[in-house]
Amino acid sequence: MVTSATFEQLRPLNFGFQALRDPLEPAHLLREIARYDAEDATRVRDQLRSSASLSAAVTQLTTLYEDIISEYARRPHAKRRTLRERFVAAQTSAKLHAHWQWTSLSDERRAALRNVLGVRAVVPAIRRIRGY
Repeated sequence: MVTSATFEQLRPLNFGFQALRDPLEPAHLLREIARYDAEDATRVRDQLRSSASLSAAVTQLTTLYEDIISEYARRPHAKRRTLRERFVAAQTSAKLHAHWQWTSLSDERRAALRNVLGVRAVVPAIRRIRGY
């Protein structure tokens, strides 16, 4: 559960699957629901709105793009990678990251994920990435 006390720890994980610490079982879910505090939820909402606004995201992306363009302009022409080379590198990195995430899961968690609606379509892609 995201609380004002756990917000900073869970934000880099985008409050997603990696943030889960307990198996998705009724007892664990009921325990977390019982912890719900409306006042704290309001604080979490305010934290999120102040740190994840559209204008802040646009500013961060604009700064990132400007930095990349500036860095690229300073590089000697021989060291500049083509758009295709950058795309291939990004795809390779994404595949390695997906592979690492999948292999770092316990057998029990992988089995649970296989039963989630839509994941069955992803498993063949993961197998191709892993090379079997």
